[in-house]
Order: sequence, then C-alpha cells, then structure tokens
Amino acid sequence: MSAPQNKKEQSMRALFDATVAALLVASLGGCGGGGSDAATSFTPTAAAPASGADTGNPLPAKPNDPGRLEAGSDTDGSSVAASAAASPSLNTMAEEWSAQFVDTGAGFFGTAAVKVGGADRRNGEYKVYSIAAKEYTLSLDFDRGTYVFRDGQGMVFADAFSRHRTEVDTYIFRSSRNRSNPSRSSRFRIKDEAIVGAFAFDFPGLPSARWDRPFIALRNFVSVPGDLDGLYNRSELITTPDADTGMPTLSSKVRQVKIDSGGTRLLACSDAHFFTRIAACPSIQTYSNAGTAAGNRWTFVNDANPNDKFVFAVARVGDEKVSVEAGPDVSAPPTSVFRIGLTEPASWAPVTAIGSDGLEGWARFDFGADTFSASGINWENKPWNVSFGYLDYPSIAPAGMRMIHPVPYGIYSVQSRRLVAMVGGAYQHYGWEGGFFQIAMIE
Repeated sequence: MSAPQNKKEQSMRALFDATVAALLVASLGGCGGGGSDAATSFTPTAAAPASGADTGNPLPAKPNDPGRLEAGSDTDGSSVAASAAASPSLNTMAEEWSAQFVDTGAGFFGTAAVKVGGADRRNGEYKVYSIAAKEYTLSLDFDRGTYVFRDGQGMVFADAFSRHRTEVDTYIFRSSRNRSNPSRSSRFRIKDEAIVGAFAFDFPGLPSARWDRPFIALRNFVSVPGDLDGLYNRSELITTPDADTGMPTLSSKVRQVKIDSGGTRLLACSDAHFFTRIAACPSIQTYSNAGTAAGNRWTFVNDANPNDKFVFAVARVGDEKVSVEAGPDVSAPPTSVFRIGLTEPASWAPVTAIGSDGLEGWARFDFGADTFSASGINWENKPWNVSFGYLDYPSIAPAGMRMIHPVPYGIYSVQSRRLVAMVGGAYQHYGWEGGFFQIAMIE
C-alpha cells in the first residue's frame, strides 16, 4: 500500500483495513458452525478497485477464488455522491458482507466486501416467456455479471449486467441491440425463483422495431399434475399477421381459468364472459389434460372441439403459481400468443410493483383501493407519470382483477400476491391499447 498523504487519509485507510478485518472475522465465524470446514477453506482475494478508490492491495490476489475482497467498487459503474459519513456501515447480505464509507473532504471513497460461500444461488438457466410471443433460455452469472439469451434456433444475445443503485433486486442489461438509442429500461428484477424484465426482443412482423419489451423468466416448474390445481387470472396478447402486409394485428383479453380434479380438468369462461369469475360464469368450456408435460408444457384439449387447445407451463413463484405461454397458437395458426395467468388472491390489495411497461419502458406502479398511478422512464430515457381511477367493479369479476379507465376501452389489471400484469382491453388494429402489456413484481 502506498504511503498515506495526510492524517485524515491515514485514518480512513486504517478504518478500511479494520473494516476488512472485521468482515473477515465475522464471515469466517459465521461459516464455522455445525462442523463445517468453510472457515478454513476461505481465502480472501483483492479485486481491482474502481477509479478514485484506494489502490492498496495488501492481500494476495487469486482470480476465480470463491472468496473475494473488493475495494472501492460501485454497483452500476456510475459515480457515487459522497456523503458526510466517515464510519463504516455494515451490510450483511446472504452471500456478501460489505461496509462502505466516504469522506467528502479528502474525496476518499471505499467499499469493503467479502464474498462468503460458493457461487451465487441465483446463477443458472431460466426459461423466458416474452410478450413478443417467443420463448428463450436466459443464462445468468451473478458472480461475473454476465447474461446470455438463446432462442434455440441459433440466435444469441450475450453481454453484461450491473446492479441498479437504488432499486433492490433490480439489474440493468447492457446490450448492443439498444446502443444506437441507449435505454435504461433494459432491466430485470429477480426474486422467489422468478424474473420480470425488459429486453429488446424482435417482434413478429416488426424485425427492425427494437424497443424494450416485457418478459417473465422462471425455472421452478410444476411436473406433477395434481400441483396444477388452482384459480388463475389470465392476461393474453394475441398477434396475427395481416394477410396482405404481414404487419401484426394486435388484440388482447383477460379471463379466469380453473384447474381441478388433480390436474386433469380445466374450466374457462367463454369469450363472451371474459371478465367473469368461474363460480359466476354462465357459459363454461371444459378441457381435459391430454397427458404428461413435455418440455414443461401441459396440453388441455376442449372436450367439445379437439382443435381447441391450451398449451402452457406452470411454475412456482414463492408460495404461489403462475401459468405461462409464448409462441404460435396451436389452435389458430399463424397467430402467436403470450399468456400469463396469476394466482387468484383472496381480495384486491393496495400494492406497489416495479417492472416493464411495453410502451413506456420501466416503471413503478401504485395500485390503490380506488386509484392507480405510475411513473418511470421510457425507452428514450425520459421520465413520465400518469394517474387514473378504476371503472366500477362488477360483482361477478374475479377478486384479482380491476379495470383502469384512461381510454375508452380501458386497461385490465390482474394481481396476485407477488406479481402484476396489465393488458390493453380492446381490439385495436394498430392502436396502443390492444398491444399494451406490462409485467411487474410486487415490492
């Protein structure tokens, strides 16, 4: 370590060394119980510091070692505003313990972080369902900060991601697909084995229109028929190519479906009663499970029409389930669909959710008892905000649905206890309501 230039800097560097030592003692002590040998195998290393940070490297560097010591790092690469704090503030996350301190007078900034344990438990592959009516596989490495999207047909999007500075559990995608018009709405949030996010996927019929579109990614899939049972409020976005131009025609709807009888039967309200809960529906269609899951997909066939099928996956998100589908509609080719079904809650609840808005980028959504408001940044990195009321809530509607009233046809909002989906409520040839879709994670 270079010689300190003054007493203030010397004291700050002493504090940094003491913080590192304290973190090492704490993390090693926390790993040594129960006969584990984790404490004896932990080897701290020194990573390269960020610009302006302490360049000291008192410990031997061992790249790729599970234990890592970082000095002066910032989570998203941007500058950090100095505060008047001159003492460490300890942060103990599941896999990283860190302390951060700043001194405005000396311009000194430091972060000491100790990685404990092995690789980040969130690492691995997730199945992506995009509103662009396509599935991808997403590989995430939180230790290296890298991601890879694959579509199974040779298309690969790979780059890096970084932690958002202020939104907990939110990360920012870096991507060449939006560098011509840099967007801060290419993000994702991860919690409970689920990811909601936005990425510049191609859209059917619009290969050059690259703006951030919502997706959900999952990996804890249901594989036993009996675990499918439940009430799901499903939002749908349907894309049909124009016969003459090939341009997409967008439509959307919501409906409640119920799976029961040990995963062997699915009940759906007919299109004429789409905003009606199953228990109050006067016209129910019955579908039977055609067999075991194939590639996480379950197939239910209409008892009265074998050409009418539901093909979808069901995954666990915390203590609830979500049904998902993205791709060609097996019942109506060449139509493509995106469908997401959220578990019916006991009642509508005021919640705040953060996620992707298919038209306006990345947003915070506040659902009150009587009003809805949202604010965020759009794909041009410009701020926006709106506020609306709800339409009168019919007694026959599911508990987890509301209709927001900004436009003549409205926007349907569906919530569970962990997720929110919103979809435009009208059939619009090129109108924004029919193509509007939003997916967010509840705070």
